[in-house]
Amino acid sequence: MKYLRLFFIGMGLIISFQTSCQDYHFSQFNASPLNLNPALAGSINGKSRIIANYRNQWSQILGRNSYQTYALSYDRRQNLKSEDYFGLGLSYYGDVSGSTRFSTIQLALSCSYARTLSKSNTSTHSLIGGLQFGLAQRKIDQSSLRWPIQNNIHYPSGFVTNPDFLYSDFNGGLVWVSRFGERKSFHAGFSAFYINRPNISFQINSIQSMSIKTSIHAGSVLPLSFRFSLLPSVLYLNQGVHSQLNIGSMLSVSNLSHSIISHFQGGVFCRVGQDLRGRIHPDAIISILSIQIKGLQLGFSYDITISKLNNNTFGAMELSVGYVFKKKNREVTPYEIPQFQNYEF
Repeated sequence: MKYLRLFFIGMGLIISFQTSCQDYHFSQFNASPLNLNPALAGSINGKSRIIANYRNQWSQILGRNSYQTYALSYDRRQNLKSEDYFGLGLSYYGDVSGSTRFSTIQLALSCSYARTLSKSNTSTHSLIGGLQFGLAQRKIDQSSLRWPIQNNIHYPSGFVTNPDFLYSDFNGGLVWVSRFGERKSFHAGFSAFYINRPNISFQINSIQSMSIKTSIHAGSVLPLSFRFSLLPSVLYLNQGVHSQLNIGSMLSVSNLSHSIISHFQGGVFCRVGQDLRGRIHPDAIISILSIQIKGLQLGFSYDITISKLNNNTFGAMELSVGYVFKKKNREVTPYEIPQFQNYEF
């Protein structure tokens, strides 16, 4: 166990100094829309929403130095005279890991515009575009670093000369939404993060550009009966030499009589990755449970590790809490607003 802990701490440091490092991610990706695609700002059946996310990974190995990620976002929509709308969102996320407290915090502003391309009595098709600008801080506690050439009082000169710095990033995305009746829909999106490739080097006068992160995501709502719907979805992420695929489905139960719960959802996803040699390997099985009580949604997920680390990790736990503020002036119809899986009201 001691050697595994040292291995993970070492790998965390190595990743910190690589230009092709992989960015943070959430297993409940549909419950973190502004981190998934800037075009999803304002994609709500309501006036505005607030969402909080928390993820804890590898606590069995790293203890209090486990990988922890948290996010908070608020977005709202402004309807136009037509059924188009503008969306605006503000998001904050933080990520900290390892005994060096290697951390990144970011504040980002997102805006989107949704355009209805066609509408009939049976279907509606819309295209949404979004942009996002973020300002981030990255830092490391170099007093906790340990190097083979280090003596009792000195650190290797010139290796970490910029332990705390700021950078900006520019992101964008598109989402296509098709609805076929009240409970049947399909959406697909593409997003790109760090388009400006900011410098993330811990050395002064050195350039290590952040790799562009791209995502392709899609999902559908398929009614099975009056109460049951199937919600399959897929997410593909790529950043530098790293890539992963999340695929699975949720089963949604709605129209619950004599219950304060308006929706109950449960599902299973599988995540696979690609190593540095291009080989595909299984990573985790993800179980997700979610309940909706009027405008409030609570989500819990647990990643069961199925890679070679399965006997030595505690997996990853994730929580999400969201609330959608309804409009007061009029009822929203299913044709006006794209509904996404974890926020289908």
